[in-house]
Amino acid sequence: MINKEETACIPEPGSAVPFPFILSAMLLCLLVLGSYLKDKHFTKVTTNLIALIGALEIIMYLMMIAFAYVLGEALIVIFASIGFLGLIATNILFLAYFRQ
Repeated sequence: MINKEETACIPEPGSAVPFPFILSAMLLCLLVLGSYLKDKHFTKVTTNLIALIGALEIIMYLMMIAFAYVLGEALIVIFASIGFLGLIATNILFLAYFRQ
């Protein structure tokens, strides 16, 4: 919503507030770094980062689909759903490859 002076946009009451995924990912990186500094021999940095940030990515896609649906943006729902299904499919394919 544009303010009365028409100089800036302000959120309408009840509008969605985006979840700070980048900040959460940075905090998870700091958590893994702390674990690595504490025990360098047993901490697998790359594996931990992929697992923790990957879980955030699934939540991010689901929230994007939900908010787009609530706002009535059908095209965004379709493309976000395709992206989400692609993410799940690549995770399943990687798991099958990793198990071999």
